[in-house]
Amino acid sequence: MRNYVLRRLLLMIPTLFGVTILVFAMVRFLPGDTLTQMLGEYRVSIKTSQDLRHKMGLDRPAYQQYFSFLGDVADGSLGKSLRSDRSVLFDLRQRLPATFELGILAILFSLAIAIPIGVLSALWQDTWVDYGARSFAILALSAPSFWIAILVITFPAIWWHWSPPVGYRHIWQDPAKNLQIMLLPAVILGLVTNGTVMRLTRAQMLEVLRQDYVRTARAKGLRGSTVIVRHAMKNALNPVITIVGLQIPILIGGSVVMESIFSIPGMGTYLIQAIQGRDYPIVQGVNLLVATVVIVANLAVDVSYGFLDPRVKYA
Repeated sequence: MRNYVLRRLLLMIPTLFGVTILVFAMVRFLPGDTLTQMLGEYRVSIKTSQDLRHKMGLDRPAYQQYFSFLGDVADGSLGKSLRSDRSVLFDLRQRLPATFELGILAILFSLAIAIPIGVLSALWQDTWVDYGARSFAILALSAPSFWIAILVITFPAIWWHWSPPVGYRHIWQDPAKNLQIMLLPAVILGLVTNGTVMRLTRAQMLEVLRQDYVRTARAKGLRGSTVIVRHAMKNALNPVITIVGLQIPILIGGSVVMESIFSIPGMGTYLIQAIQGRDYPIVQGVNLLVATVVIVANLAVDVSYGFLDPRVKYA
């Protein structure tokens, strides 16, 4: 396994290198630049504009700006914001805990709901439980998270004069207040993966329950719960873990929307503000970090196969 992990880690280098090129090029296709956004309708002399552009390094050729960005990645700072002149890494350290907490809570909620319902749906196939679970899964797949969030904010405010708590509190400062703020957006974000995980769990459980070793376990007189948990679920969870890993980019994208709607000072709102302000170093740094998280998460999912299924061997 060690050689497999090392190979995967080495393959991360060209992948991330390609991400830096792609993101660097794409952000510069956006109309305007940081200086244009900052000045807005203010009229300044051409000389002043040129001096500011030179100070920001926007007058340099694209290849020089790119190599400068690679240098910032190499020294670990990810560059400095063109607006605040603060290190991008410093700002990310302040905002990453909120984003990670939101994502982890969303995944935990999704798995805690989707896997049990998927298993029950398979055990009670073609009953009202199965039909209800499949209908819920289809609803979760078809309803956009931002639409659900808007409904959750709007209708309780109209009907019961209630609105979600605002004003972010760090989990170490006020855990109770933090959970009140993060729980609702995490539940809504978890619905993004709920439907997919639920349907896949049901399909895998139906397939596994028809296998000979499950019939043998039942014929030996093992308890039904033991057969389901120790024999069926363990073998049915591999594809489910895979789909959870593939859903991480969707969760990251959804967290951008959730953070904006619920005013959570995380990486998503940081990225949106940077895109609106054409703050290139922030956009490049955040996307590089997201790409790294996705690649590492997929590697962790692949490595977990060996622990869930002893038959999986790594060359």
